[in-house]
Amino acid sequence: MPSSRSRFRPVWIVFAACLAWVSVTTSGCGVEQFLEAESQSSGPQARQPKRASVICYESFRKLKAELGGAGDGMQWHHIVGQHAANESKFGSHDLNCTDNVISLPTATHQKINGHYASKPAFAMGKTVRDWLAPQSFDKQYEYGMGILRDNGIEP
Repeated sequence: MPSSRSRFRPVWIVFAACLAWVSVTTSGCGVEQFLEAESQSSGPQARQPKRASVICYESFRKLKAELGGAGDGMQWHHIVGQHAANESKFGSHDLNCTDNVISLPTATHQKINGHYASKPAFAMGKTVRDWLAPQSFDKQYEYGMGILRDNGIEP
């Protein structure tokens, strides 16, 4: 059964706008500034919905059952990745919300997934996915939105 988010909790975000620029390391905020801000942040890291009316589902399977397919030539994409580390940290319920899942053209989805599997210099030998894993939901969301924008997607 889907649930509607009815409570909002305060979220402490330090340099969230910089995170969107991490994938474009030649301009905007550099990775070093983001990492420095991350190390200095404190306070609650609770998840806050990105839209006023958000519906969350217990699983991706239930989300797809309710919303249907992503469309012809399209695939569902989780802005904050749906993988074991995030499921353990945030829970399936928070990952499978309508503010975290978007329908993308298959080719774009594959390109974005390739980025998350890559090991750029700023990730210090890790995949982007693994580099992001210890960060808060909101920081991962901002990074994911930046990647969408870098690929011509404006949700």
